[in-house]
Amino acid sequence: MLRIQPSELYDMELCELMSAYEGWERAETMRQRFEMERTRWGSAAIIIPWLKDVSAKELMPLPWDDATPAIPSDIDPEDIDTRRAIAYQMLGQSPQNNE
Repeated sequence: MLRIQPSELYDMELCELMSAYEGWERAETMRQRFEMERTRWGSAAIIIPWLKDVSAKELMPLPWDDATPAIPSDIDPEDIDTRRAIAYQMLGQSPQNNE
């Protein structure tokens, strides 16, 4: 899964392990997304010649086709800044260093 040797795992701190997992999860998500896109376009190449006025996205819609904003509109921007400051405080960093 993560392809971490036991000796490396024992030397890791929890935050390092979580970062490794998040990286693996992001890579796995992108791999699956690529495979689903490939399936969609392969299916479209076979079926679309017999259908009129249909795109591959209409034929096989995928969840990321309709990109929704990452931050819901009902969240106050000040609340976001407050949460960001708390997160930086938990990490022991200052917001100015990361912008």
